[in-house]
Amino acid sequence: MQNKVERLLPSRFSRTFLRPDLYEKNLTKTCEKYLYAYMARDNVPFTSEKRERIPLQAERAANFIFHAHTLRGAELSEQETRPYLLRAKYELDRLSQIKEKLRENWQERGIFDEKKDPLIIHMIAERQVSIEGRLYLEAKQAGFKPSADIPQWAEIEFKINRAEAKTLAVKLEGQYSLSTSAAAECARNALRYQEIHGAKPTATQMSAMAEIAYQIEEKHSDYLERTLGLITSPTCVA
Repeated sequence: MQNKVERLLPSRFSRTFLRPDLYEKNLTKTCEKYLYAYMARDNVPFTSEKRERIPLQAERAANFIFHAHTLRGAELSEQETRPYLLRAKYELDRLSQIKEKLRENWQERGIFDEKKDPLIIHMIAERQVSIEGRLYLEAKQAGFKPSADIPQWAEIEFKINRAEAKTLAVKLEGQYSLSTSAAAECARNALRYQEIHGAKPTATQMSAMAEIAYQIEEKHSDYLERTLGLITSPTCVA
């Protein structure tokens, strides 16, 4: 179940509905090229860990660049690309830390379920780290040192978004004639987009999200039901 759900997680959603296959593949290759060049310049050993991490870092950075610039017809120089590579590095570094913190917290509270909670933790961590990464990037681009309070700010924003999700889902259910489950999926993806990119989806993007939520329910109703159950679980609190 976990592999199937993670393939459909909102962290990859923005790439799915915009279908930027060719553009983003090219961006990812460019980002990888820059990362390998930095390693060579700084004499960083090319370990097995680096071999696995570089494609992940490049893919994340490419996704950020695609939405922030490529969709607007802009191409970035190597220097302009660097902050996005740093954001991707920050997120990958923090992801495991957030997951470990959540796991330890739930275990201490005696509410950790080994069967279902690893996936819930993964979903929460991905959302929180996206907010942290966005705040990190905004600070870098403004010429400031990223604040040590970014994790706390991200937790607050995530909790606000979770509270807003129910209200947004009700609105989307009526606006796009969606079922309760599909509307909840659509609302979560819209908030996820905002967490990653710092802006609300456009009307066109929202329509696409609604259509995809509808299609997922038609073809994978079990996925929506299980995911909705997971995110409304009493333990699903960041």
